[in-house]
Amino acid sequence: MRPTTSLSRARAAALGAAGALALVTGAALGSGCAADIDIENARPRVTWVAVEPSASPTSEPARVTVWVADLEGDSVDLAAEWVDDAGVAQPLAQRAGSYGLIGLTTRDALFSDDGQPHLVLWDVSAVPSGAPVVLRFRPDDRPLDVDADGRGPQVQSPPFDIDAGLPQAVALVPTGG
Repeated sequence: MRPTTSLSRARAAALGAAGALALVTGAALGSGCAADIDIENARPRVTWVAVEPSASPTSEPARVTVWVADLEGDSVDLAAEWVDDAGVAQPLAQRAGSYGLIGLTTRDALFSDDGQPHLVLWDVSAVPSGAPVVLRFRPDDRPLDVDADGRGPQVQSPPFDIDAGLPQAVALVPTGG
């Protein structure tokens, strides 16, 4: 059955112009346009990393620049860890002065495929000198929303020597995890 949207002149006059418009609009929306619209979250990404090695691992941090992107420009929390050559993962310990890993902004690079760079000062005192390591990152733009998963893909760097770092930015690759 087709919904009726016509009004008699008497009824339209009684309702007034605003009432008639509301009635017609309501009838039109109720006839098939009432479906809810659910916009999915675009998951954040970590795209690049560069590591400037520490001049003195016991007293100076390594400078890690990590690029984070989010299509909506949401703030992103970042899980970060380093993995030794035996495959053992450790949290990335930070030094004072680091941007941190919570609430990283992405809005300044909203239309950049690379994302927005952030500096993390990595305390490498626990990393064995000369050891090959891998950095892993997983972004999340909805860490407090228990009903939504805002986690982006986990990515990792290629293996590199902690004493040499990664002086040129390298693309991160998905880990499958």
